[in-house]
Amino acid sequence: MEDPRCPISATSAVTPFLDVADRFNLETGRTWSIVQNCSSGLCYLSPRPDEREIRNHYPSTGYAPFESLEQVPSARKMLYRWIRHLAIQSKARLILHKHQHSLAPDAAILEIGCSTGELLTSLRHTTAAECIGMEPDTNAATYARERYQLTIHEHLSDIQGRFDLIIFWHTLEHIHRINETLELTASLLKENGSIIIALPNAQAADAKHFEASWVAWDAPRHLWHFTPKTLTALLDKHGLAVTSLSAYAPDAIYNSWESQNIEHGGKPGLAGQTYGIVKGLYFAFRGAQRPEEASSFICNVSHK
Repeated sequence: MEDPRCPISATSAVTPFLDVADRFNLETGRTWSIVQNCSSGLCYLSPRPDEREIRNHYPSTGYAPFESLEQVPSARKMLYRWIRHLAIQSKARLILHKHQHSLAPDAAILEIGCSTGELLTSLRHTTAAECIGMEPDTNAATYARERYQLTIHEHLSDIQGRFDLIIFWHTLEHIHRINETLELTASLLKENGSIIIALPNAQAADAKHFEASWVAWDAPRHLWHFTPKTLTALLDKHGLAVTSLSAYAPDAIYNSWESQNIEHGGKPGLAGQTYGIVKGLYFAFRGAQRPEEASSFICNVSHK
């Protein structure tokens, strides 16, 4: 276990923010502490598993990004996979729409934390760009190589060249060495390139509503809990700037549905699940009106 310093202020003075359970191990009663840095306002897990220990907290066939690895999924997970397939196609279109420049035939795309490769594959089918991934989970990386014939690296430092588009889709919050990663990312981005970052929003209206039951706290896998303000401050340290900010509505529905399940100990019943979806629709509408309160937000980032 380790106690991190704030990546923005480099200080360690914090105040307690919230104690949350691991949603995959609710029955143990164990909680993890999220703190808020006194200087920057950034919330993060502390103490937290180190880079070696964290591997034990990623169930390879139960954690959403890795569900492609499961051989015999339940009916609920089959439904989730179908919805996820549609969502990935929608994400690919959205990412290309948010990228401020048209991609040339020789363009290059890098996804950091590409999981089992579905989003990269969808981008490859949509564009003529070279699509490369970085995924530290060996099983997921192997699946992406063998299933989709993608070029996947397990370490960012192994990647050569420069890219027109770099994607962090719900991955930045998982990264231990976040300043080192952003420094490398900035060096890999072409002068007129874009970075697309999607993140849960620690000041979301649904986070305040569900409190410790909010699924996107996802302790201990989510190490950092950003708001648009704290993300902007961190990016500024690396010569990067947010050029646009918007809500991502589907996450509000998914987060409310799953949070309702957690709130009821994993057994919300049909009525509870339905109510969770209704709540999600409300939070999605609210986030569209006020992106700073959205369940998750998407940033377009470029060199300053």
